[in-house]
Amino acid sequence: METYAPRLPAVLGSFAALIVAFLSFLAQVSPVTCVMRAVAAFMVFAAFGIIIRYLLEDAMEKANEAAKRSEALEEGHAENGLESIAPGTPVAQLLDQQEAYADERDNS
Repeated sequence: METYAPRLPAVLGSFAALIVAFLSFLAQVSPVTCVMRAVAAFMVFAAFGIIIRYLLEDAMEKANEAAKRSEALEEGHAENGLESIAPGTPVAQLLDQQEAYADERDNS
């Protein structure tokens, strides 16, 4: 997916411009109007491509962050064997960790 996302606006815009130019040519529209329509189609669909690219990259970034979190949790469980609290840990520290986790989850 990473190889397609950067080229998405150009591909969508070019494909749309090609189709519009071909249809305008078949309809026997003047060459200037044909070019104007093709450029307009390119701009509109390139803008859609930029929006889609942004959404794809955002989704991929969130998926990577979730994978890193789950990997870190698995490593923590592998070290301890199970989720546990170390003896002597102050309650204030545990509450701070819980609040930080809740804030991070709410911001995501």
